[in-house]
Amino acid sequence: MSEEEINSPDDQSDEPPVPISKAVLFFVLSILWVFPSIGAGWLIGADFRSWLAAKSVMAALSAVKFEQWLALLLLCLHLVFVILALRFRSRERRII
Repeated sequence: MSEEEINSPDDQSDEPPVPISKAVLFFVLSILWVFPSIGAGWLIGADFRSWLAAKSVMAALSAVKFEQWLALLLLCLHLVFVILALRFRSRERRII
């Protein structure tokens, strides 16, 4: 296949591609992020009683395992995606 065939004008339309809004992207990401969040909630909830049985805050923090910290990070990212989706949605509504 020659370079002319690859870049032929027949394959390209006159219309520019429609950009996808950031609000839609973060909304879809928020919806799809539910699945990792379910797993993260399960990881946090599986050993939650050891946190409650701790005598002090430092003991409770030391009882948190590495995978639970990562699960907490996943849940925080989900919250960030939801906030960004709402923020970009409100900005787009103000523009329209």
